[in-house]
Amino acid sequence: MTSSQRQAHLDRYVNALAQAFAADEGLDLICTVRKLPPPAFPGEGAGVTRLFINASKKRGSIRRLLEFTPAMYRAVLRAQRWVETGEGKPPALAQAARESDRR
Repeated sequence: MTSSQRQAHLDRYVNALAQAFAADEGLDLICTVRKLPPPAFPGEGAGVTRLFINASKKRGSIRRLLEFTPAMYRAVLRAQRWVETGEGKPPALAQAARESDRR
């Protein structure tokens, strides 16, 4: 699998994770939001990218912004390592629902 194919798989995995999270909360997923950290000052480490879902109540107009849970962050980090190295198994899309349940 090429690097671009692994990246596309990661994007699908994060989307599946977000959809499962929204469904667990009884919400309709609108989109996944990535908040990039500000650029680091010289000599400092890079900040952490935060991930949120933008969702609304079923057939509702009020939107909510929910941050990924710690377990979901760990799952995304594992998947990102796989994208970078190509070693091991790709994250299973069906596994995304189980990852969203671990809070």
